[in-house]
Amino acid sequence: MTLFRMLDLSAGQILIDGLDISQLPRHDIRSRINSITQDGVFIQGSVRDNIDPRNVHNVDAICDALEVVQLLELVEEKGSDGLSSDISELHLSQGQKQLFCLARALLNPSQILVLDEATSTVDEHTDEIMQKVIRQNFGSQTIITVAHRLESILDHDTVVVLDGGKIAEIGDPHELLAQGEDSEFGRLWKFLQPESS
Repeated sequence: MTLFRMLDLSAGQILIDGLDISQLPRHDIRSRINSITQDGVFIQGSVRDNIDPRNVHNVDAICDALEVVQLLELVEEKGSDGLSSDISELHLSQGQKQLFCLARALLNPSQILVLDEATSTVDEHTDEIMQKVIRQNFGSQTIITVAHRLESILDHDTVVVLDGGKIAEIGDPHELLAQGEDSEFGRLWKFLQPESS
């Protein structure tokens, strides 16, 4: 919430490219950071209203994004202009809602993508699709992932383990795992993944 300036810090700073975000307009920050949360945001209206709320993308770009996340066929089932269908008519499952939000992020690239428990409520197949799309399409961006499903962060450069709201450990996830129970991350992995230990 502090990253998106929904809450202001009482101490310390958040710097992005050397800029203190508390000195930047809230709208500028929110428009330049992509986020996919555990419960995706949807508005009443058409598929197009939801995937392209600023109405800046052409039909081909929208269809390309939907195809990448494997939802184009579902939209096309609503007829030749499925994008005009009401979003509620798609009857999206929880996993499909997350894929839809991922398609929205594809259409509006930014240098930072925040995934806040984005895959915590999806099945394993949907998680695999999301991880593949993220790896293939967001590799040049900074990705900040909040996750309890540890498998989803193993290919990240750095993991930050929090304990009681304080940083307990920072490091490469594979290096921390190699330390076993000498590492906070290793202990957490063993606790949450007993079958893999």
